[in-house]
Amino acid sequence: MSYINTYYNSVTRMTGLSGLDVDGLVFQLMQVERLKVDSVSKSRQLLLWKQEQYREITSALQSFSNEYFNALKPATDMRNSSIYNAFAVKYDGQDTNTFFTAVAGSGAKVGDYTIKNIVTAATARQTGAKATGGLFGSVLTSENISKISSSAGNNVFAVEFNGVKKNIVLSGGFTSIGELGADMQNKLDEAFGSGKITVDTEGDRLTLNTSNTNTLKISNTMNEGYNAIFNSDLSSGIKLTGQNNKFRITLGSEQKEFELTPGVEYADANALAQVIQTLVDGAELGFGEGKITVKVDNNRIVLESADPDITVSASAVENKGLEATGLDVANRSNKLDRCQHL
Repeated sequence: MSYINTYYNSVTRMTGLSGLDVDGLVFQLMQVERLKVDSVSKSRQLLLWKQEQYREITSALQSFSNEYFNALKPATDMRNSSIYNAFAVKYDGQDTNTFFTAVAGSGAKVGDYTIKNIVTAATARQTGAKATGGLFGSVLTSENISKISSSAGNNVFAVEFNGVKKNIVLSGGFTSIGELGADMQNKLDEAFGSGKITVDTEGDRLTLNTSNTNTLKISNTMNEGYNAIFNSDLSSGIKLTGQNNKFRITLGSEQKEFELTPGVEYADANALAQVIQTLVDGAELGFGEGKITVKVDNNRIVLESADPDITVSASAVENKGLEATGLDVANRSNKLDRCQHL
């Protein structure tokens, strides 16, 4: 019969059970629990290894981006087309020079290219003939001169003198080039002061002269017909003059200019709309019947295209003052728009 000792030794080992392998029994009993610990330990180690790999990959990608997708490093930036160019441009053995720059295009062939006959460009300068102080018109006939009138709307043009722009309105009723020149001189003196711009009549043509230190430009004025007819409330009617009777209508890609008879007064928008409808329906001067409808909306005249896919609009046109006075020449300024190389 075995004796059982009921106390524990100093290292918590159970004693007194003779004939039993206590250590082996405890080890076997804890084997299941140890398997759980080992599994958690293996999972933890695997996560640590993955973390280290992710860090290495992230660091490698960052280094790649810093080297090959960095605008601050154009020599290696893969988005810079020049790095794909295997051609080198040298001048006298140097990578750069002060005379020219050259870049090989995508279709350049391998080989040596030589640039010869490098000549320093001449300084841009203007010719003396162009830097004159006068503007020369074309020849006018007596018939041309007699047609200048306020009713025709061709008695107005714009003059810009040293940056100040004003409209010059001629009296009309002229019978000779001398009368036209005298009236123009008076109007220019009133606008800009006496002696600033001189009007001469040479060979049945007008000439505007000023000092070479001044800047003189001429241009046509815009007829007010577009604003007066299409952008105004016509409940009180409208009286047409040579300054508010012209406009342009655009239908798709086709444009036509229209001119209403000056001196006629219309009581309201409906009366004027009927006249405009007749003009746009014209087979030769208009667009043809049924293509545009002229309507009145809230005392304003509006245009409507019969085809919803084709747009219609109105716009302003120029008065023909320069054409009437012969000043519609190519050079409408006494100064060069740009310098010329000689």
